[in-house]
Amino acid sequence: MNSNDFDKNDALQDDPSHYFNEEQFSTLVLNSDDFAKKNKEQIKNLVGLLTSGSTDEKDKALYILKKEDGREMLLYAIANSEFKSLRQQLVAGCWESGLDFSKFIEFFVQLIMDSEYGLSMEACTVIECMEGPFQKNTVELCLTKLSELFDSGDEKQPLLEPVIEHLKNILARLKEEN
Repeated sequence: MNSNDFDKNDALQDDPSHYFNEEQFSTLVLNSDDFAKKNKEQIKNLVGLLTSGSTDEKDKALYILKKEDGREMLLYAIANSEFKSLRQQLVAGCWESGLDFSKFIEFFVQLIMDSEYGLSMEACTVIECMEGPFQKNTVELCLTKLSELFDSGDEKQPLLEPVIEHLKNILARLKEEN
């Protein structure tokens, strides 16, 4: 990673909407410009299994995700416009896999804020399953954004309450540790 990549990554840290730009997502989160090229078939196969409607195929996909630590592939698929119509199922696959996506909390907060109710519900579940580790400033930022959305009277208020409570508990735990 050269110094220009470092500067670009620092500049993007405050704006998680960059996760939805496929070029930046591939570079920033997956740290590889050719991630999609190297994994294109695996990503398509994984998406196909997760979204086939077959319980057996979905179970196979969840097993593969966990065994191979397929977080990056799943996140890439979620951010990729090619799979936009399948995002809700793909986000559900995050929590159903049993993998911890704590490192990507801002990504899921952005999904909650920018998505329709069903997809937001799945993103909320992913956050509620997160165990950490977390950066205090990241949790504070996420808590502020979701609290503002809650206070705006958004239709997602019922979804946000437990997530906000979860983030408050994480923040309290982080303050106790320091």
